[in-house]
Amino acid sequence: STPAISKYTIAARVLKASDNTPLPNAEVKVITFAETDLEMQADAQGYIEFTLDEETPFVIVASKEGLLGST
Repeated sequence: STPAISKYTIAARVLKASDNTPLPNAEVKVITFAETDLEMQADAQGYIEFTLDEETPFVIVASKEGLLGST
């Protein structure tokens, strides 16, 4: 029989690059390259949490209206 796929939960915090302060309610996209992308909103302290299958590669992209990413 095929073994069950393990899952893991990732917690992250969205911070402003210029001063490392939390970005409340930032829009977050988790790009997995293997599954459907996840879209969520950070909480009031900038935290997000999501679950993926073990060994799933991913990238987290966050944005906040009125702020531009660093170049």
